[in-house]
Amino acid sequence: MGGSFQTEEGHSNERLQPLRVPMRGEHLFGAARELVDDLSEWELSSADEKSMTMICTLAGGLMRGPAKVTIQVEGPEDLPTSTIRVRSETESGLMKRDKANVQEFMTLLHRRVC
Repeated sequence: MGGSFQTEEGHSNERLQPLRVPMRGEHLFGAARELVDDLSEWELSSADEKSMTMICTLAGGLMRGPAKVTIQVEGPEDLPTSTIRVRSETESGLMKRDKANVQEFMTLLHRRVC
């Protein structure tokens, strides 16, 4: 049975909420892509600069299956404000780390762009 977790507005932990920053979308997308490149367990599967969406894969382990992480940046083209949302999905394995995957990425991203 699969599991998933995504950033949501009402979450009590700010690291698990979508991140809004006073930055153009393409710059936030670039910072997120650099972060994915720096994370050793994360592999970039695809990146679409037009829609500002990345799909990443995290390898599974002994008790957990591989996770698919979707990172999406949204924001108007003409204003320096954008929002990033992250979703982690796991299809197999006994232990799911979807919330931990999202929190890891968002915590490190906060350090880079805030």
